[in-house]
Amino acid sequence: MVSNYTIQNKTLVSGTAITGLTAGAGNVVTISPRPVTPTLSLADASKVYDSTTTGPANVASRFAVSGAIAGDTVSLASTGSVYNLATVADASSLTVSGISVGSVAGSSGSVASDYVSTTASLTTAAAITKAPLALTAANATKVYGGVNPTLSYGITGFVGSEILATSGVTGVAAVSTTATETTSVGSTAITPAVGTLAAANYSFNYVNGALVITPRPLTFAATKIYDATTTLLGSLLEPTNLVTPCTSNCAISGNATLAAKNSGSQTITAFPNALPATAYWGNYTLTGATGTATVTPAALSVTYTGVNRVYDGSVSATVNGVASPLLSDVVTVSVASATFNNKNVGSAKTVSYSGVTLGGTDAANYTVTDSGITVADITPLALAVSYAGIDRIY
Repeated sequence: MVSNYTIQNKTLVSGTAITGLTAGAGNVVTISPRPVTPTLSLADASKVYDSTTTGPANVASRFAVSGAIAGDTVSLASTGSVYNLATVADASSLTVSGISVGSVAGSSGSVASDYVSTTASLTTAAAITKAPLALTAANATKVYGGVNPTLSYGITGFVGSEILATSGVTGVAAVSTTATETTSVGSTAITPAVGTLAAANYSFNYVNGALVITPRPLTFAATKIYDATTTLLGSLLEPTNLVTPCTSNCAISGNATLAAKNSGSQTITAFPNALPATAYWGNYTLTGATGTATVTPAALSVTYTGVNRVYDGSVSATVNGVASPLLSDVVTVSVASATFNNKNVGSAKTVSYSGVTLGGTDAANYTVTDSGITVADITPLALAVSYAGIDRIY
């Protein structure tokens, strides 16, 4: 250990003589600290860009130390370190100041004061390497069959107080996806690339985003014949916004519901519970579905009856129509004109009628043939006769 020692015998225990000592006399020997030499490799003298000239944290711990006795490991300390310049392109040296022995480890019993650094300041070749920025593609969504949205990205990881505008980063990144209008529902990667980006003090790490493709709400058209209900069979639903044609398992089961029962254009207000369980239909949804149905009038069942009458010398006739509408519908039938085939008396004579019209609450939901033929009787007219006797001469 470094100190002053009094030696009575000029021969050391090890047998090594120290010159200049007098045997039997009180000789004072001074043991000075052992010098050690610090060095720094280029790698150890380098740091990642942080916009300052401040040297690496704990730089003294990176020193390679030579000159210590066998079994001792000498660790150095320093009071500071600084690069000549702060940028990646310009930094070329690092100066470490206030170098001293910090601690000693080993089995020899040496302590820090047993050693001294050969230099209190060290300048060595150094470098500042680019700091990594995260170039992250922004997540996006679209509906199956739609065009891809505008893709975007973000850049994070700027050091210190730097932001994109002050970082020296120029240009724009490229962002792409393999998804097309026919890419199935699910998640497809959005991939960023360097594009025209450039930066003197930064490098780029690329982080994919995700394009989430959601099912396409279906739009339907349908046609049915009026049936006095608001029910629409699922099999009558015809999707009008399919991205690709359906080639198998295309029929939709279950029932839909119309806004009203009447003929004409009706909004579809409710849809079946599910689509066919196939991969094709997995790209579509009934949630948010819309549609319109065309309800065409039904052919009305009508019983026409000719009215029997007494001969009156004309062909005029009367025909009554009795409707048989669906369910509880209310429909009446009127016949504007009717004629016998001739004026003569006869049974089951042909009667032609025309000008059939419908009335009642539900008349607009039905169609009827405007004219037709039925039968009726013309019975003989009871003839009024006046009888008079004729006078004569005896």
